Amino acid sequence: MHLDLGALGAAFNYRAAERPLETMRDMGVNAVRFSHNPPAPEMLELCDRMGILAVDEIFDTWEAKKTNQGLQLQFPDWHEADLRATIRRDRNHPSVLMWSVGKGVQEQRTARGVELARELVGIAHDTPVHVFSSGDEAELFVNGKSQGRIAKLTERSPYEYRFRRDEMKYEPGEVAVVVYKDKREWARDVVRTEGPPARLAASVDRAHIRAGRDDLAFVTVRIADASGATALRAGNRGRFRVAGPGEIVATDNGDQTEMEPFRTMEKRAFNGLVLAIVRAKPGKTGHIVVYAEADGLAPDAVDIAIAQQ
Repeated sequence: MHLDLGALGAAFNYRAAERPLETMRDMGVNAVRFSHNPPAPEMLELCDRMGILAVDEIFDTWEAKKTNQGLQLQFPDWHEADLRATIRRDRNHPSVLMWSVGKGVQEQRTARGVELARELVGIAHDTPVHVFSSGDEAELFVNGKSQGRIAKLTERSPYEYRFRRDEMKYEPGEVAVVVYKDKREWARDVVRTEGPPARLAASVDRAHIRAGRDDLAFVTVRIADASGATALRAGNRGRFRVAGPGEIVATDNGDQTEMEPFRTMEKRAFNGLVLAIVRAKPGKTGHIVVYAEADGLAPDAVDIAIAQQ
């Protein structure tokens, strides 16, 4: 987890930092690694309060050069002082599970790394299916036809977190999985090939926000097909407008190659998703309505109430 807050930039905002932690917690995440520098103290306070474990990381470069003006220029003189200062600052946070003193450092390269890279390139030519579960076995179905059960390897079971089927070939339709634990069905899930874009589906992370600059609401807009599934390949251009005592702070789509300004009322969807960040005007009460529109698609809107101070 990097230090920036997407469309808002790098200046810390408590609510903007809290939201991705909420999202990840809802997904089942219980730990994060902060990359590749000590996090803001407020991030660790959030982890303390929310019960999320933290890996506190300080370097991604040691003495080997990644860039001409990289950390390798200061590392010999400052690594000990910086590491001690970081540990002293953060050691009383109950959320800190471990310390990381390096990520992707050039010194760790070995012949095994080249071998793994070739293996990963080979896998990329297939359509792998990975099932993340703590169950014992997983059975895959492609368009209703069983592909057999996959069991975790006994000798690796303490470290297994997924079932892999790398040789699967993509077929439009439905991929389903049934997970078994203690030889009985434990959970199931399904993924379906989406249809063409048909409508927008807007949702907001909270129904109430406080007036002023510090509180924020995040409006997520999905481009959905006729059945409601997210059209993951859709890149329609979404437009936002606001009614009531609120304003859009920024829009975003998660595409790191995007060159458009963040402070705009329009944004192209990326992987079928686009985001608007909204706040209430200082001293105002009432409701904010955020409308989402796109050419050729049914629109949608969300209502945000301004809570009393």
